[in-house]
Amino acid sequence: MLERLVGTARGAAEEELFDELGARITAETKARILALLHVPPGQRLPPFQHLQQAAGRPSPDAFAHEVELFTQVQSLLPEGLDLSDLPPSLLERLADSLSGLPTRALRDFPESKRVGLLLCWLWRLRTQLIDAALTISNELVAGVLRRARHATVKHQQRQQKRLGPLLTLCSEVVELILDHAIPDTELRAAVFQRWSREHLQDVPDECRT
Repeated sequence: MLERLVGTARGAAEEELFDELGARITAETKARILALLHVPPGQRLPPFQHLQQAAGRPSPDAFAHEVELFTQVQSLLPEGLDLSDLPPSLLERLADSLSGLPTRALRDFPESKRVGLLLCWLWRLRTQLIDAALTISNELVAGVLRRARHATVKHQQRQQKRLGPLLTLCSEVVELILDHAIPDTELRAAVFQRWSREHLQDVPDECRT
């Protein structure tokens, strides 16, 4: 008996809530929201199921997918609509009731309930899509930074491999120039005797690089 009384009271409260939610939007908006449950010409799935599809791994395509879905949801919700006056737990419960629900089952609900549930679901979905888009974009940026750091380390390693032999060569040339045992007139010949001109001709450009 108590369960029946509670169920009856809950059903009446929900019906009143759905009527009140439906009164917050225009007939045109209501028609566009209900159209989510019908398959458009040339499509295989109704928009409702399309909106339920989550993006996969972070990628530019996944980010574009989330933004596309957000644009669709944003176009359905009136600019002045505000459901923040509803208790968050109630809003979550109503929105969760559509998770995994087949479109055909949702179409069997009374129109006021369909509109009310879809409105709550779209309201929460918009926030979820914003969060998902931000998360994906942050992960994409983090991935770019990781690749940039990796590329920088590799570049530094390559530069170190070039720098070591170059510094060794330059130090040996300077030591030879500073050797007082070699007369100035014989210095150039002594240098080219140890290193060929071809070997040394690229050293200035390499040092500047």
